[in-house]
Amino acid sequence: MELKRESVFLAAASLSACSLLIDTSGLGDAPPSGDAGQVANPDVAAIDASVDAPRDARPSIEGGVTLANGHQYAVIAHPEGILWAAAKAEAEAKGGHLATVTTPEEQTLVTSLAKGAADQLPWLGGMQPSGSAEPDGGWVWVAGEPMLFSGWSPGQPNNAGNEDAMICDTMGWRDTESNSPQTSYILEIE
Repeated sequence: MELKRESVFLAAASLSACSLLIDTSGLGDAPPSGDAGQVANPDVAAIDASVDAPRDARPSIEGGVTLANGHQYAVIAHPEGILWAAAKAEAEAKGGHLATVTTPEEQTLVTSLAKGAADQLPWLGGMQPSGSAEPDGGWVWVAGEPMLFSGWSPGQPNNAGNEDAMICDTMGWRDTESNSPQTSYILEIE
């Protein structure tokens, strides 16, 4: 019985995320030989019956971070610049969506990712439909979750122009024009 371990670790501010994958194929096969990489404890088979279930078929984000909610997050760079609508379409093509922030844990992560993105102000999945009360009325998430948690940076949203899309800085969210290119976005895969 071979035990394979893969770890991903990211320390961002005070946040870290780890994932551990255990390959249990071969449980119950020939007895372990005691060679390196082998587990000699027969109780390993009793760890969890769910390990025999098929692996998650969702796309994986290389270099991404997985939170306790099971969602994966990563900054996708576009040095040439990308508009909000194009970032939204690309995120969906990758099997996810622009990141939505519904908990303090997600807020800590996205602001940490924004810090790691240096001078970039990555797109998030918040948008303000046309005709909404300004500056803060009508904001919604692209994934359909209600916008109950608020992570706006101080003085935001301010609608300094036709600001109908959301970016993230190291303090929180900011509104900006969706037709103003940004150099990255935060992808979320549920």
